Amino acid sequence: MELEELRSTWDALGEQDPLWAILTDPDKTGGRWDVSEFMQTGREQADGYVVRLGSLGRRVSGRMLDFGCGVGRLTQGFAPSFAECTGVDIAASMIRRADRLNRFGPQVRYVHNDRPDLAVFPDGHFDLVFSTIVLQHMPEALSTAYIREFLRVCANGGTVVFQLPSRLLIHELPSDGFSAAIEADVPTTLAAGARVELTVSIRNTSTAAWPSGPGWYLALGNHWLDADGSVVHLDDGRASLGHDVEARGSTEITLNVTAPATPGTYVLELDMVQELVAWFGDRGSPAFRARVEVEPAGSKDEPTSTPDSPPAPVIEMFAVPRETILELVRSCGGTILAVEADDLASDFESFTYYVAVDTRP
Repeated sequence: MELEELRSTWDALGEQDPLWAILTDPDKTGGRWDVSEFMQTGREQADGYVVRLGSLGRRVSGRMLDFGCGVGRLTQGFAPSFAECTGVDIAASMIRRADRLNRFGPQVRYVHNDRPDLAVFPDGHFDLVFSTIVLQHMPEALSTAYIREFLRVCANGGTVVFQLPSRLLIHELPSDGFSAAIEADVPTTLAAGARVELTVSIRNTSTAAWPSGPGWYLALGNHWLDADGSVVHLDDGRASLGHDVEARGSTEITLNVTAPATPGTYVLELDMVQELVAWFGDRGSPAFRARVEVEPAGSKDEPTSTPDSPPAPVIEMFAVPRETILELVRSCGGTILAVEADDLASDFESFTYYVAVDTRP
């Protein structure tokens, strides 16, 4: 993921559903967050961090920087404790919304920054540099570069606090759990590039239950093969298992697939997958296959996505091993005060790092 892709994703989320994009409560999608309730979560969380900083003997005053501020939920949350609060974000749409929601006047300000650094701020400018649920959405090269910048812009005697997942939690199915019977009614012809929604019936033919909770990552996916069975498109659609399925139990999953762009004869293959572990077909389970004629676009009416409705932006997750972060902080002259496990990244082992900057001349 390049920086421009990251900016584009969060700019789009800032336009479409900014509060949910920041706090992804499934009950709050579609603009259902109450703004006052949303901002209050920032005040409560900021108060908790202020108390923790005090217990570590760190000063809580002066200037603070909220990196990846979004609409300013935590930037404003820290305002009762700091004389100046600055929020910075890669998405201009988020910054515009943050300005509209600002209730602290010039004490709180927001800066749009779409650079891979924080050159917009001078060395040693902030007494607290803070970031949670932000670095986890960018690849390691970017997140570690920003962490170096955190320590650069932090004043002597100041503190850097940031959160980052360390590793994905994976619970592998037992060897006899990779067995499924898959059935679907697939159109025999599709227009090139057409997107079609399939209702797929799946039976768990194994002797083990399929859990749907954190760490299991079970999903239905599809591949496109040519008429000879060679892979043309390895990964197309994905749809996660929505609930547990007992051994010998059945379920239905809705899967959106997109026909190849080049007309011809293809085979649509449907298979279950445990992400980061294995496709069921690679463990001996028979995949479902259906022959599909792909015709030139416009030659046949097919259920497709609206051309002027781009797909929703995908919020990606990344992790950096704890050991890598500890070494990085040491190399930048920081001192680790505490590393605390948190629950800020579903399905990941995640930590909040408290770093002292006490050695700058």
